[in-house]
Amino acid sequence: MSNIAQIPKTIFDKYDAQVVIDQVSKFGSSALICISRFHHNKAGFTDNILNKFNKIDISFHIVTGEPNPYDVDSVVLKYRDSVDFVIAIGGGSVVDFSKAVAGMLDADVKSVDEYIEGVGLSKYSANPRPFIAIPTTAGTGAEVTKNSVLSVAGKFKKSFRDDKLISSLVVIDSSFLQTLPDDVLKYTTMDCLTQIIESYTSTVKNIFIDLLIESTLEDIAMLINNLLQNNLTQKDYDKMSMLGYISGIALANCGLGIVHSFASPLGAYTTAPHGVICGKLLSSCTKENILWLKENNKNIQKYEKLSMKILGDANDTDNLLKWLENITQQTNLKDLTQYGFNKTLIKKVVNEVKIKTNPAVLDDETLINILQTLN
Repeated sequence: MSNIAQIPKTIFDKYDAQVVIDQVSKFGSSALICISRFHHNKAGFTDNILNKFNKIDISFHIVTGEPNPYDVDSVVLKYRDSVDFVIAIGGGSVVDFSKAVAGMLDADVKSVDEYIEGVGLSKYSANPRPFIAIPTTAGTGAEVTKNSVLSVAGKFKKSFRDDKLISSLVVIDSSFLQTLPDDVLKYTTMDCLTQIIESYTSTVKNIFIDLLIESTLEDIAMLINNLLQNNLTQKDYDKMSMLGYISGIALANCGLGIVHSFASPLGAYTTAPHGVICGKLLSSCTKENILWLKENNKNIQKYEKLSMKILGDANDTDNLLKWLENITQQTNLKDLTQYGFNKTLIKKVVNEVKIKTNPAVLDDETLINILQTLN
């Protein structure tokens, strides 16, 4: 039996403040907008919000870097008595941060740490204030998931997770993607691609998600080719936004694989953006998964179907791997060593990897070999 996680109410449209105002007026008269520095500093962007949201008392908080639980606590303390709802305008980090703030405004514990998996011991029992997600990247799918990923540099990167943290409203507008820096657009797309592949090949079986992902696969090769050649059309941006949204639904229902298992500790122990980690690991991890499945006489049908749907190569996983290797090279993402990764971290990272829904059971030696390719 396939169960489908809750999907929030979603508007697919060019961003229009009036559309959002009409939807959120029922949530109250005061809002905290958590926003990326990129959009906060964009000429006229916040002024336009203030002018159009003139009947709502607006406060802004700029989110920089990975969402940190102590920053969440500070913002909650500052705005607990003055805002009715929270709006996120930014990428996955901004959405995760805002989601945690909305969840904590009425909580009766001092720190969100209490609710972070593997860190705190408390079960979330509060009711979050309304939360509206307006993602400006198409990578993490955080707008449709029930978890907020929080991290403390050098210590952990883990989730505050509960069904009640689902967004009250999501607004998907592909025009945000057109203003992103080239490197951000590339590495967030690699995150999206990783989530699509890992959810599709997950050990969690879900017919609905399989059909949903399969409906997108034929567009992926052309979309990424246009991205790498800086030749994206408006339709491409629309498709990228939809893929990011679908990847979030997929991971919420099927979980993820070894790339994201690596990404959690690597995100804690280095400063590498999540999408860069995904982009650097996707090819080698997929190769090891397929190799293990073949050596252990396991079914590789999902990888064969990926090859067929994306590249038109029936039952040819070799071409799928070549395609992924080429993408890794052509995206020109920075090496993780530039973000603080070094060989002394390898065993520490491997010790924290938890392979739950990955299709292959990879031993520590294999995991170490994968990470050594990054050095």
